[in-house]
Amino acid sequence: MDQNLYNLYNLEAVRFHPFFHGVESDTALSLLSMCEVRHYKKNDIILKKNKPREGLLLLLEGLSEVFVKNDQSGREEVLEVVQTGELIGFSSLADFLGVSKQSSAELVEVKASSEVRALFIPFEVVRKRWDDPAVHDYLLTQVAVRLKDVYTSLAEQVKLATDYGENDAFMIRVQDVMSSEAAAVSPAATIQEAARLMLKRKISSVLVAEKNSLKGIITERDIVEGVAAEGADITAPASTIMTAGPVTVSRSAYYYEALSLILFKGIKHLPVMEDSKVAGIVTLSDLLR
Repeated sequence: MDQNLYNLYNLEAVRFHPFFHGVESDTALSLLSMCEVRHYKKNDIILKKNKPREGLLLLLEGLSEVFVKNDQSGREEVLEVVQTGELIGFSSLADFLGVSKQSSAELVEVKASSEVRALFIPFEVVRKRWDDPAVHDYLLTQVAVRLKDVYTSLAEQVKLATDYGENDAFMIRVQDVMSSEAAAVSPAATIQEAARLMLKRKISSVLVAEKNSLKGIITERDIVEGVAAEGADITAPASTIMTAGPVTVSRSAYYYEALSLILFKGIKHLPVMEDSKVAGIVTLSDLLR
């Protein structure tokens, strides 16, 4: 038997861990052979953003920080501190279980805030132990505790913001600022009909939708460029000048996510979606107001 593997198995933090405890020694050692002990120096990045997670990390020694980083300013905001005996990578469990609504890039990173020794537990090991009630109980407890910590931290931040005179909601969602009465025309409607609707409603864009399924968006700029500059026939279908497959945002997204999309994509209008259906529209003016 590999001496390092034997030493690892005899570590109390590993030997009595739910992933390896309660099974025969040979099985436990077989599972451990699929794992890997990893070492990190202080300030090393343990998990990078936008990189698919391949498993969980059990901290054997040291502390780590889960944080988000502003790419423009370089500023880091620590979301939580993970201590010895705790797991890193809970956010990837939803993908492992196949319950994520959509595939999204990882936005957070994890950094070693001291010398760290961690056991990498690939999802294959999680899968082999998934039917054990002890593993379920352990993961549920860990998630519940971490969720409580996150909510406590958020509550403290809200209280601090209120104490310092911030009267607006700390977290504003798109649904709080969007217009639920989004003007829309069918793909077969004419360019002139779209322009008249914009004039009547005193708005600067209309959605192109069919049976509440979003097909595109037409803005004042599209009409100016398509009709005035390029001489498009105003009786032509609106779909000929629309922007197909426009950038959208979920109604449950936070307002700063919508603002980031508008600024980085160079647009002023964002269709708001809910369960693949049009729920409204939010504009740059809405967000700034």
